[in-house]
Amino acid sequence: MTQHALRAANAAFYAAFERLDLDAMGNLWARSVLVSCVHPGWDLVLGYEAVMQSWKGIFDGTGEIHFRTEDAQVTAGNGMGWVVSREILSTSVQNTPIENTLSTINTFVQEEGVWRIAHHHAAPLLAGKPRSGRRSDVVLH
Repeated sequence: MTQHALRAANAAFYAAFERLDLDAMGNLWARSVLVSCVHPGWDLVLGYEAVMQSWKGIFDGTGEIHFRTEDAQVTAGNGMGWVVSREILSTSVQNTPIENTLSTINTFVQEEGVWRIAHHHAAPLLAGKPRSGRRSDVVLH
């Protein structure tokens, strides 16, 4: 059940991102820990307000965006977990379609029984690099 809830929280993150919904995105992030984010090509963004400002800037500069995730690996422990996956991002810039493949890590903490994001990190993959083997989801005790 924990892995299912983490997958659902991860899906909610991408749904808010696709809708460019800053309020929904803000509700997904933790308040009990110092949150952080590394967007592709960006330096570390630290703290809830700074992270939300980074999302606002991205959303304000984006007309439309879509995601597909692949090879999601979910690891869950007591009150924390993470999802590592490959993210295929589709958008357009000046009416030119663009697709990028990124390696992502979304780290979550539980706050009052709800999984919330503590850290998001997305980095572009180099073309031609082979995929590593996928292992099954893990529960830490």
